[in-house]
Amino acid sequence: MLRLDPVSQYPLVMASHLYSQVFGHPDKQRRMADFVYREFLEDPDRRWPWLAHVAIMAKHRLKDLGLAIRYADAIRDHAKGRDVPAWAREMHIFLREDAGEIESARALLGGLLASGRVSDPQEFRFLSERLKALESAEKSTPTSKP
Repeated sequence: MLRLDPVSQYPLVMASHLYSQVFGHPDKQRRMADFVYREFLEDPDRRWPWLAHVAIMAKHRLKDLGLAIRYADAIRDHAKGRDVPAWAREMHIFLREDAGEIESARALLGGLLASGRVSDPQEFRFLSERLKALESAEKSTPTSKP
């Protein structure tokens, strides 16, 4: 269907919202998620919503944070259009935090804030507060180093 009408969003809506929700069949869910990922790469600026949905599904339904991070990284790396919201491009940071990759999440968030790409004052404040929380979490985490 996408080959006949590449502008159509319907096949990706179906794959990300309907077919990927087949409970008890994680293999089918993964195939649909992979389909959405492959098709996202063909038109990232228009197809990012479906990959974002699949990333969330991978985290919550498949319990696969690695896969969710892979999809979120793809959004960050490929979806560069003006209509791609900041939350979608920043999702990979918070998924890393969820995965316990506090140092990585802190570094990514600090780099984002230092880059000057965050222009909305409320978003900047929110992200700055998250960075402080990550720094506190990192300091309170015991290390095995002598």
